[in-house]
Amino acid sequence: MTRPAQHPRARLRRLVAGGGAMLAACATPATGVVTLDTGLEEGVLTREPPVATLVVETALADGGVLALARAPLPADSLDLGELQKDDVGALRVRGEDARGATVVAGESLAVRFGALQSTTLRVFVQRRGELARLPAPFAEPPPAALTALLADRYVLGVDGARTALYDLANYAPVASPPALPFAPKSVMIFGTRALLIADKAVVFDFADQSTTPLEAPAGGAFAEVAGGVGVHGSDGVAFVVGGTRRAGEPTAKVLRIAVDGALSWVSLASPRLGAGAAWMDGRGVVVVGGSATAPGLEVLASTALVGAPLAFAPEPASGVAVARLDASRVALAAPSLRVADVTCASACALAPLAVEGAAGLTLAGATALSVPGPEAGGVTALLAGTDAQGATHVLAVTGASAREIPLRVPRAGASLVLLPTASAALFGGAREVESFRP
Repeated sequence: MTRPAQHPRARLRRLVAGGGAMLAACATPATGVVTLDTGLEEGVLTREPPVATLVVETALADGGVLALARAPLPADSLDLGELQKDDVGALRVRGEDARGATVVAGESLAVRFGALQSTTLRVFVQRRGELARLPAPFAEPPPAALTALLADRYVLGVDGARTALYDLANYAPVASPPALPFAPKSVMIFGTRALLIADKAVVFDFADQSTTPLEAPAGGAFAEVAGGVGVHGSDGVAFVVGGTRRAGEPTAKVLRIAVDGALSWVSLASPRLGAGAAWMDGRGVVVVGGSATAPGLEVLASTALVGAPLAFAPEPASGVAVARLDASRVALAAPSLRVADVTCASACALAPLAVEGAAGLTLAGATALSVPGPEAGGVTALLAGTDAQGATHVLAVTGASAREIPLRVPRAGASLVLLPTASAALFGGAREVESFRP
């Protein structure tokens, strides 16, 4: 990008306590500060291998990345160069070890750089490939029967009509989250608005707490998809897949939400109960399991009226969780851990997923999602659920194998939530919110 002649400047200073760092954006007459926060973890910058060099970049709103500065530690300051005050982007910080490998990373939410002159911006940083506790736990475990990301800023937990919100800008729980107008079985988020579905449906706006009732499209009822998983497509279309609900009768109904908000009914090829669903670019919604008679997988394209079965044997497992692993494969917990290649054309089968040091592990009540990796196009599939003894496990899947990611605190169940900072949150079952960054 072209840099302007007039600009605020920024400096990175090492704090005396806490092993953190402070970025100060200096301009006349106002100044601002960006602090690096390691949350409830210790030794993030200093334990082996220690951080030798700090690298600062900005992720711009148009998807570009602008390298700002790098400097070896210890350092009293790091000049971030020229920044355009009206640019909007996220601030990325990486800590490299002596070999140049990134061992610590963090990213802010999007911010207008000129705002750094009048406010303090905190950036949470953590060890890559690990779970780490975010600052400021809840006073008690938050409700988390349903979870989502609200307004690209808040982790939302819902149980009945109760809600909990964790603010990713201030790294703290919201003191008085609003109650919902009724207890939903499915929740879909669009900015500040939540589509709440049970035997009825409304749009609840968290910004002003207004409620707008909805009428079901002709040909179906909201109760037929209530409890189903919501899937957001990369093209802006969203779906509530009735066959993914884990209680009730099998159903093929799918509620399609168009980019303009228009509702319509589409269908799976076969009724299912307890299936899993995930979005795959270029294909659509991949649906796995939930029927002892239907093909084990089917794909519902973004514009299709009916799903297309794939050549997999029936998969009767219920409570399936699915995450995209790469351009052709999905990882799933059902409750056994397996991988499916959606490009298979005949006599297809789910392949067992090997877990390092945890042979035979199964996950019940699982959730799953895909986190973008640090390399372009890279993806880590995360699976979280409980074993036969009720203990919560988190697995990171790359390639053909999975490894367990140790929890920082024991949990009585938890859900995964994708964050806007190239990371994921483990939410519920404990007071602390944990973050994972590949």
